[in-house]
Amino acid sequence: MSATETSQELLITTKGPALWLTINREERRNAMSHEVLAGIGQAITAAQNDPNVRAIVLTGVGTKAFCAGADLQSGKAFRNEDTNPHGYFANLLRIAKSSTVPIIARVNGACMAGVWAS
Repeated sequence: MSATETSQELLITTKGPALWLTINREERRNAMSHEVLAGIGQAITAAQNDPNVRAIVLTGVGTKAFCAGADLQSGKAFRNEDTNPHGYFANLLRIAKSSTVPIIARVNGACMAGVWAS
């Protein structure tokens, strides 16, 4: 895993033994898009095989909102697609639940949440 990777909507950086995942959608209050959900899932999966990663920190840019939840304006927030029948959000929850690396939320601003029971 490189020291810094950047996509338009998710910034991935390594700071010492911590992998930082930063949602980069300040104009949408860091609402989660498919790109964000898939990127977080891929980064958590990759961290499982990297002995240098001791923790994963999830945060958002700016100070207004950590994450406003799903991007409802796109119309695709939690809709399943034929190419991904399990859904981006459901896959991310499975990946996070099975992670052997601790995942820490660095909440900076408003945080909207739902309840997920296993």
